[in-house]
Amino acid sequence: FSSVIFIDGLMLLVIAAIVGLLSEYKDQLNDRLADSVRQLSRRNDDMGRAQADLRRANDELSRIIAFYPDAMLIVDTEGRITAWNKALEEMTGVAAAAMVGKGDHEYALPFYGERRPMLISLIGASDGELKQRYSDIARKDGVLEAVATFATLRGKSAVLHARASVLYDG
Repeated sequence: FSSVIFIDGLMLLVIAAIVGLLSEYKDQLNDRLADSVRQLSRRNDDMGRAQADLRRANDELSRIIAFYPDAMLIVDTEGRITAWNKALEEMTGVAAAAMVGKGDHEYALPFYGERRPMLISLIGASDGELKQRYSDIARKDGVLEAVATFATLRGKSAVLHARASVLYDG
């Protein structure tokens, strides 16, 4: 009977040792978790600052484009208008708010009265294709230049000298 007590006592010592080790391990995990939370918080703060810097840079670029003295439009890779500046508003009489976000060659309507590809969407076209719509075609340093002689602006015939290029990230 006394050997049972000894075994129970030994078991209690082993259980106490295991509980002690588990408690130590729990404290280590809590410390590691607290360190990870602090690191994530610093990274989150850094990301917040980077996002604010990016917003400021984007706003500045938008203002530069909006007030650039030459008429300018920008389309994305899917042909949707992402920028239509004030000079273009003055030239066409069409507000940027009415154009930005539009696709399907909407940008051609103020110039030709119909949806059709313009120089900006014909950058990769052959000179033969371009000659169907433009004259004085020139390519230099990634910029395509041409003259459109059959355009109209605000109901009047117009000759447009256009330049187009692809914008690249980085």
